[in-house]
Amino acid sequence: MEGNAENGIRFLNRDMIKGIAMVMMVLNHFSYLFLYAGDYPDTWPAFALTYLGCFTAPVMIFFLVEGYSYTRSRRKYLGRMLFAGAISQIPFALLCTRGESVFYPGFNMMFTLSLCFCVVWVADRVKNQPMKVILILLLGCLMLQCDWHILAASFVLLFIWAGRDRKKQAAAFAAAALIMTAADMMFSESWLLAATPAAFCACLLLDLSGIGLAAVCILFFYSGRKSQRGGRFLQWFFYLFYPLHLLVLTAAYLAWS
Repeated sequence: MEGNAENGIRFLNRDMIKGIAMVMMVLNHFSYLFLYAGDYPDTWPAFALTYLGCFTAPVMIFFLVEGYSYTRSRRKYLGRMLFAGAISQIPFALLCTRGESVFYPGFNMMFTLSLCFCVVWVADRVKNQPMKVILILLLGCLMLQCDWHILAASFVLLFIWAGRDRKKQAAAFAAAALIMTAADMMFSESWLLAATPAAFCACLLLDLSGIGLAAVCILFFYSGRKSQRGGRFLQWFFYLFYPLHLLVLTAAYLAWS
């Protein structure tokens, strides 16, 4: 899509959409800290902010898959994500435990994105099909210990399949919404309560609020370009914003509580 922008409609560059994703991520984490009852949302504001936060993961994974083909150094790209993951783990643990512990059994989203990048790398470079499948399955198993776990694994495979084909990208976002709806129902507090057509439709609508907005931004408004200014600053800003916002939100929660 690089350089194929259409006048007027496609006015959002890659960094603008990443900025929106960061705002949505903050809203999601704010909801978890300040609006949840325990580990689950129980009010409409909590549901709304939580599901709008679903905008972030598919957008970041979409850009990761897209960025694989034009990054100057894939090793440096992966290294930056691993560095961001390492410095984010304690802030992530603090947020997940609401400030009670620096230890948490799962790993943060930067490690998820690192594994997603490895999946793209394997899909591109490994020619032996059985070996490719085995390696991707192993990476998927590692993702089970990370934020967004199996959903991230599904998203990255969908976007690899879609490539730069607009129709396939639309299908990939639709499939992502359906997969997330199924996961929401499967991991809800009551499977019997969730396993109804009405509950499925409600879950689907909630998931579409975030994933659907991500699809609209990318399919209809994304210019295919990055920002023309602040390249290196923006590059590192996106990596450093993640641990910083986790710390700030957790500190605010502890001060409020």
